[in-house]
Amino acid sequence: MSSTKTMLPLAAAIACTISATSADAASAQDVAIDYVRVTEKGAFEVRATQPIDPLCADGGLIFTVAPHKNGVSGDGAKALLSIALTAYSLENPIDVVFDTSSAECFASEILIAR
Repeated sequence: MSSTKTMLPLAAAIACTISATSADAASAQDVAIDYVRVTEKGAFEVRATQPIDPLCADGGLIFTVAPHKNGVSGDGAKALLSIALTAYSLENPIDVVFDTSSAECFASEILIAR
């Protein structure tokens, strides 16, 4: 696997990132996706195959993307879902930026790693 990381242009245009000065900002690299679960309110959770952070739900395995959480708009959540599902279907790992101030670990950025 190359160390080159790619971010889909749509996500770059829509998704907001966590401020680098936030004490609760965290990131994880080369995360393999076990499943993506979508809720009726437009949010979704991603379960990793290995823990991404001990503060996240289900033993550190789950992060969530939700509209109006952690700077993500409704359109941003849709774009991030598209990226997560693409990575899952291609069995590509992702990099994710999330906030550990709650167990939901609301994510603001997902990158497909190559």
